[in-house]
Amino acid sequence: MLFCNISSDKVHIKDEKGEIFLERNGIEKVLWPTLVDWSKKSPFDQVFLLNGPGGFTNLRVGALTWNLVAHLLDLRQQKVQFFSCTKIDLYRYFVKKGILPSIWYIYLWQKNNVWKYDFQKDSYEIVSQSFVFESESFCDMLWDSSYWGENFDMVSFGNDEKWLFLLWKWEKNYFSVEDLWLKDVSAVSPEYMIDPISG
Repeated sequence: MLFCNISSDKVHIKDEKGEIFLERNGIEKVLWPTLVDWSKKSPFDQVFLLNGPGGFTNLRVGALTWNLVAHLLDLRQQKVQFFSCTKIDLYRYFVKKGILPSIWYIYLWQKNNVWKYDFQKDSYEIVSQSFVFESESFCDMLWDSSYWGENFDMVSFGNDEKWLFLLWKWEKNYFSVEDLWLKDVSAVSPEYMIDPISG
């Protein structure tokens, strides 16, 4: 299975053979050739797409590109199952299991404002920089060290020869598409969570 996260500051693509991180700037020029090349060198028949909320550019370009790649692979009669999942649904699964705390700080590429999601209330709000993270909370994994500041606990994702995993406090927590009750989709839409125009 190929893992792809289009909802962070870098697009993350990974399978058991390798991984790559693509910068947000210029993503519309490099993502589709990267995915086509990947499909030739390391063919895949399943894709787990972590699809929002996140930075609008990566989500918009990522969803469009995956739909194009799916169409091209279909023309080559290479069937691929796509499983699109929001970080909200993935994190909710791990909050219910008692692995993640119930407060999440969301990356949306708005440095002056950060979105805070409360899983117990199933609601979100804007908190302005600079703020203090609640003691029992977590953040999206980012490579831009200036975004969150210091003293934070970030989650990251990936897959290995076993299966998909969420990495939290240096521990791999495995999950499957069946655990999340995901059905394969023929096309994906970007899951912004908030309106990219007014947000």
